[in-house]
Amino acid sequence: MIRQAKQPECAKAGIVLRLICVTQVLGILWRTTSSALANAVNIRLNEPLPSGSNVSQFSISPDSNQVVYTADQDDPGVIELYSVPIDRSSGPTRLNSTLVSGGDVRSFAITPDSSRVVYTADQDTVGMGELYSVPLDGGSAPIKLSSTLVSGGDVEFFFVSPDSSRVVYLADQDSDDVWELYSVPVDGSESPTKLNSPLVSGGDVQYPFRISPDSSRVVYSSDQDADDVFQLYSVPVDGSESPIRLNDPLVSGGHVRVDFVISADSSRVVYRADQDADEVQELYSVPLDGSSSPIKLSDSSVSGGNVQSGFLISADSSRVLYRADQDVDEVYELYSAPLTGSSSPVKLNGTLVADGDVQPWFLISPDSSRAIYTADQDNDETLELYSVNLDNGSGLAKLNGPLVTGGDVQTFAVSPDSSLVVYTADQDVDDLVELFSVPLIGGSIPSQLNPTLPSSGDVGPFTITPDSGRVTY
Repeated sequence: MIRQAKQPECAKAGIVLRLICVTQVLGILWRTTSSALANAVNIRLNEPLPSGSNVSQFSISPDSNQVVYTADQDDPGVIELYSVPIDRSSGPTRLNSTLVSGGDVRSFAITPDSSRVVYTADQDTVGMGELYSVPLDGGSAPIKLSSTLVSGGDVEFFFVSPDSSRVVYLADQDSDDVWELYSVPVDGSESPTKLNSPLVSGGDVQYPFRISPDSSRVVYSSDQDADDVFQLYSVPVDGSESPIRLNDPLVSGGHVRVDFVISADSSRVVYRADQDADEVQELYSVPLDGSSSPIKLSDSSVSGGNVQSGFLISADSSRVLYRADQDVDEVYELYSAPLTGSSSPVKLNGTLVADGDVQPWFLISPDSSRAIYTADQDNDETLELYSVNLDNGSGLAKLNGPLVTGGDVQTFAVSPDSSLVVYTADQDVDDLVELFSVPLIGGSIPSQLNPTLPSSGDVGPFTITPDSGRVTY
């Protein structure tokens, strides 16, 4: 039986948590904040804000030197884009050009090389979202990347390529409410190129689309060849060749779903579709360039069975982790298959109790060695945390400590060095959510990371630092 884990009382009440506390990730017990942290001085990065104004979004540059943010800092109610050194060695610089009356900056992204900021705004025409690029330090004026839009047109979504060379965006640039895909150099040195093939009447490119990690190709879903029949396509990021259809011909009523994933080595695309039987969702793997036909990764499902959304590819591009009621209808279990389909999938979870299920949230450790999942595997409606070898299902270990009656594991994450799993659970007291750390492979008692909480307290969201040394929560 699938169910949601209990939420902390503060989450139920809609309270926004704003206090961040720092603690050790590594075993042992919580310690008081170090004197260095206690003596740290907070630096306000934005300029003083007018009454009622706010910083609305912010992002730290990949090189950790700058912070980019949006705020109605200079004109209440007018959202603009700013960049400031993270140490505030100088004041903020406004990045956007003067906005037309009624205009706002809508969204932004910093390029991976920390050189530029790409943003959308109705900067020149109110109500028309266009795409711009500007140096991160504001050293020169923004450049418009999108072409002239038709009346009613907008740039809706965009991604910067991992090599920071191009921006791929979705817009109804040529025909209002007809969504197509375009690519343009991040510095605006060339005009945009349309990536999709001509669309049939009623056709659109779907969101999300994805750029391969090696920045060579874009994969997208579209009913480009037949209205309301969504298929999967791959095209060079610069539009130098026509798109290639990746999926096999679909049965009548079939569609490729939009939750496709590109492997980290940019070799293959994994997608979910009712390609062979209508309303039966199965999992397929195909070369990124379409050089050979797709291979089915999932076993033939029982009547009514389907592969669920949320599948993952390991960081080493060797295996795919997916959840399906593949063996028993409405009993959801966890499976691992080779990315290339070279052997049959392996069931990873242990035997489930009656009405038990693997839950929809699961992870692969960064080192690609293990799958981590929650399930009411041993006791129906009691969610616990497990770790198992990704390739063959061996070494299954329960990670959490014994749970009190009514207790559940709630959220979890793996440290970047793949040594530990950090999780929240009302493990010791029902409805008192606390923070724990345990080795990835289990075998030891979890360590509680937070200090004693008041009876009404709870641990909320948490993050593990990139060096795997600490947790903020």
